[in-house]
Amino acid sequence: MGYSFLVLYRVADALVLVPSRKWSITDLVTAAGSDAEMVRLACLDLVAAGHVLAHEW
Repeated sequence: MGYSFLVLYRVADALVLVPSRKWSITDLVTAAGSDAEMVRLACLDLVAAGHVLAHEW
């Protein structure tokens, strides 16, 4: 199981556009127009990418 680039883009876009908001998985599912499993996978990858980038410097 995986997700499309569009799901990743829409989740990241929602998080960047309103960074101060406390997002729920339901909100992100609505923003991405996808199912919860896909959104959760995209969120996990975004967190992992942020973690890696934070430790490169």
